[in-house]
Amino acid sequence: LEELLVSRSGRYELVDAFHRFVYGFPDPSPAPDLWIRDDLAHTGAHAWGGPFWDSPDLWIRNADDGGTTHQPVEYGQDNWFHARIRNQGSTVARHFLVTFNVLPFAGVEFRFPDDFFPSVAAVAGFELAPGASTVIKARWPADRLPPPGTHACWLAAVFTRFDAPLPGHHVWEHNNLAQKN
Repeated sequence: LEELLVSRSGRYELVDAFHRFVYGFPDPSPAPDLWIRDDLAHTGAHAWGGPFWDSPDLWIRNADDGGTTHQPVEYGQDNWFHARIRNQGSTVARHFLVTFNVLPFAGVEFRFPDDFFPSVAAVAGFELAPGASTVIKARWPADRLPPPGTHACWLAAVFTRFDAPLPGHHVWEHNNLAQKN
């Protein structure tokens, strides 16, 4: 339910409500610091001055096969979004949510939250320890694929209680956001 509500409504603050009132987790102190790399050289800082449009932590698979190599989109069928989520904080992320959106490149850089919602898919994860990473995946329904030949950009965002991107930020301005063209 959380995945559907956040994905469709764009109300990412629902992650806080689910954390507290649905799952019953206490408030983390300090907050976990979840992030997705923008580039192989990115080490987790919010501000990133290097390439940001080909995140190594995002990849597509044509089947739900557990592969870790990016594949070109296969039209006419479901594909699978994958994201490696990292916790550089000092506390366990008891619960987090990752959203995925795909938009045609319009000649301007994407801003959070307007370009990230409504999203194509979302998936919740649990129990990400400090210093650990995990791979999550979500189905990309065939009917939500852009037409073949579209220069599409894939956007991902990760949210946990007290750790969300700031409105108006670009991918390179917040480590909770990532992009793959």
